[in-house]
Amino acid sequence: MNLEKKQKKPLYLLQYLLLLVLLLNSAFLSYKYIKFYYLGDMLKNLTCAQDCDAVMMSSYALIFGIPVPVFGFAYFLLLTICFSLLISNFQLVQKDTQRKIFAFLLLLGISFALCFIYILSVKLKLFCKFCMLSHITLFLFSFVYLFSFKTNK
Repeated sequence: MNLEKKQKKPLYLLQYLLLLVLLLNSAFLSYKYIKFYYLGDMLKNLTCAQDCDAVMMSSYALIFGIPVPVFGFAYFLLLTICFSLLISNFQLVQKDTQRKIFAFLLLLGISFALCFIYILSVKLKLFCKFCMLSHITLFLFSFVYLFSFKTNK
């Protein structure tokens, strides 16, 4: 049993590191988008690239008047909270139900990431390194989570 806990710890640390990357990246993009859309500031000292700025000025940058990275930040924060609850002993609902909710959240995020990759590559024909960082990191997190879930079952 003690060996099993030692094996889980590095995976949890990796998962938290990936979640941290997701939160920091989406927080940076949220800040940049909010400054641009609501304060009219392009943040010239924080510009990420021409493609990134082109994405920000596209018709796909806002949903219901809210910048997409703000939704991303809220989603990644919720994902982090749910992951923390899932691996802790604290239970709001049964553990199996928590796993199903978390799996649904992961599938929802992956679906949106695939949609955004399609929009970036096909509709806009752009490559935003910060957007891709979020998508790839979410895929990596999902893979590590599924791997750890399979090995701990």
